[in-house]
Amino acid sequence: MEPSGGEQEPGAVRLLDLPWEDVLLPHILSQVPLCQLLQLQRVSRAFRALVQLHLAGLRRFDAAEVSLGLEPRPRLGSAPAPPPAQTQCL
Repeated sequence: MEPSGGEQEPGAVRLLDLPWEDVLLPHILSQVPLCQLLQLQRVSRAFRALVQLHLAGLRRFDAAEVSLGLEPRPRLGSAPAPPPAQTQCL
């Protein structure tokens, strides 16, 4: 039977057990799209801390990657805006 919740097999290593600044940030989180990082930080407090640490160290931040899933506000007196294109991160 597989471990559930907080149980862990002896000798097993979880993702958050890896060194954050040496392994997870440069080799894993740097490859994850921004919209998925924002979803990942909702998983747990530990993932939130990890994502916040990663975002704090970014030198370039592309907000357009996140804004693709946002609906534009309709202008007064104008026709309703078409639905936004589906993105991979919703």
